[in-house]
Amino acid sequence: MLFAALVVWSPQVSLAAPPSQVEVAITLHADLSTSEHTISVVEKATSKVLASSCSNTLKGGSFAGNAIEVTFDDEANGNITIGSTTYKIHGDAEFSGGIVCNRIYNKKEVFITCDATMPGEVALEHKLNERASDCLKIAKRNNNGPNLADIAQGHADFNTSPMLARDVNITAIEKPKPLPRQMAACMGWGTEWGLIGDGNPHQNSFSKQLSSKMQCGNADSCTVGQSNSLSYTIGYSVTFNFGAFYSGGFSVSETWTTGNNYGCGGHAGETLCLWYNTGFTAYTAQRYTVNTWCNIRHFEGKGIFFSPNDGNKNGIDYYCVLGKDYCREQGAGYWIKEGRAGGP
Repeated sequence: MLFAALVVWSPQVSLAAPPSQVEVAITLHADLSTSEHTISVVEKATSKVLASSCSNTLKGGSFAGNAIEVTFDDEANGNITIGSTTYKIHGDAEFSGGIVCNRIYNKKEVFITCDATMPGEVALEHKLNERASDCLKIAKRNNNGPNLADIAQGHADFNTSPMLARDVNITAIEKPKPLPRQMAACMGWGTEWGLIGDGNPHQNSFSKQLSSKMQCGNADSCTVGQSNSLSYTIGYSVTFNFGAFYSGGFSVSETWTTGNNYGCGGHAGETLCLWYNTGFTAYTAQRYTVNTWCNIRHFEGKGIFFSPNDGNKNGIDYYCVLGKDYCREQGAGYWIKEGRAGGP
């Protein structure tokens, strides 16, 4: 999935001629283990993909004379050249030379997105351009867990609430009817849980900022790591008060601990922070009050569990973020709800 930033901005476009400049988001996604790349340019006003390529460059078509090339290292440091102008990949326009970039990286991937402007003819003649797709196989290698493009989209959307798993149709919580008065004398009450059908499991993930937001200032380099980060215990959540954790038979746990033994590096003028992504399974379940003595099975309610996967399967673990737009406050967190159907 390629990340496309959405903005609330609408240029005044003349019907007779294209605007002199258009605002675009340029994204670069790389798999460090295979050296696979994909680069895309998206018009921010319309979210239209103007071009994409399975490389680190775009040239030809409407980009003839305005070629784009991104060079970078394993920590997303580098340069982006647009036409004849080269910028430093940086979150501050004063340091970059005029554009703003946000970056995410870990040991497996790099994702860079830069806001820039290009001549209006680039957007007008977009039909001349290549639109490569499915350049990277990262999602499949991750067992369809999120990749850093998904993480970047999650940072932009910042969905902080557990939502219903995709394609699950749960109506308003059913209120159980009170037990018949004549049953009050029954002894040996208990609780029983069960899935609704197969539970309609789906994969989700939750990202949490472990560190404080580090400002490098004028220092040549700075780091954020264990000394200024916290380890968090990420627990399950459920949309109905079940009274206890219920795994539904999936390989999930009540909690998962992130740890904080990781470090991220930055340079002068940068904002950086450390995050952790935990894999979750969402599944639907129901609860009954039961009494074997009086042969009662009384419906109490239904809801959706969001439970951490054992061993953090389908989670990304640690990743580093550089950029004012993506770094938030320590302890901030958000969900990604675009995972595949099925258990972990």
